[in-house]
Amino acid sequence: MPKSFWPEATISYSTLVKVDDIVSYANGGHSNSAAHQHHVTGLTLDVDGNTAHEEGYILYSSDMPRNKALDTPGEPTPGRALLGGKLTSLGTGRYENRYERRDGQWRMIVHEYTHDITMMMQPVDLCATACLGRWDRSDISYLRPLNPLSAEDRAARAEQSRSPHATPAVAAR
Repeated sequence: MPKSFWPEATISYSTLVKVDDIVSYANGGHSNSAAHQHHVTGLTLDVDGNTAHEEGYILYSSDMPRNKALDTPGEPTPGRALLGGKLTSLGTGRYENRYERRDGQWRMIVHEYTHDITMMMQPVDLCATACLGRWDRSDISYLRPLNPLSAEDRAARAEQSRSPHATPAVAAR
């Protein structure tokens, strides 16, 4: 169970999700995607004693169809987009959350997603030559100390993107 939720928390993405199932629910939803991102912005937090309410606006890209024919065995990585008629989504929404403090620990007790807008568009596969990110600890965000990537490092990461690895579900970071 994720430690950010109280065991009896309510999680809703237009359908109720059990706390113990949130990781598999999220990973399952993204496992067929070549790429996905969620940007949470404009957070407001109101604290009143042992209760807090939060609202965060999200911008997401999702449902980019994954060309599984290009996958190779191994740990999950960003995939290659399936081109030719399949659309991907770009949208916005809000997270409405309530937290409770118990014995000095803050955890979420209610997590609600409110959907606002979805736009469907044709994906473009730039990962064939340019994607440098990974879905594991080899991602550039984990490099310590962070130094500029050499031309060889960039080329090697782009080469990895040409043959993405996949498993049935995307690993949680």
